[in-house]
Amino acid sequence: MRRKMRNAGAGAFDQRVTVQRVTRTPDGYGGATETWADIGTVWAECLQISGDESAVGDAKRAVSRYRFTSRNAGVWAGLTASDRLSWGGLVFDIRHAPDVARALDRVIEAETGAVQ
Repeated sequence: MRRKMRNAGAGAFDQRVTVQRVTRTPDGYGGATETWADIGTVWAECLQISGDESAVGDAKRAVSRYRFTSRNAGVWAGLTASDRLSWGGLVFDIRHAPDVARALDRVIEAETGAVQ
């Protein structure tokens, strides 16, 4: 069965999302220093799809998962799971970035969360 891809209208992409990529520089002691740099911004649709809170010992972990949709072009088309997104003052780790070479839109699932 073929899955129907949803192509959002241009008006749905009303949020600016920054794409960031990591650079690792060896520190000379067998480790590396990670530096995140902005590689581009896109207009996207941003929807929260789930949220969860769990307790591990005395710490609480709150995680929210979001779905980001944008045109499958430029920096958005080259995203991988090792990149991250920044939106609304939050940083999102990419969890699912399917390769959709010929689709008009590309949907990325990412999550943000903190241990309190």
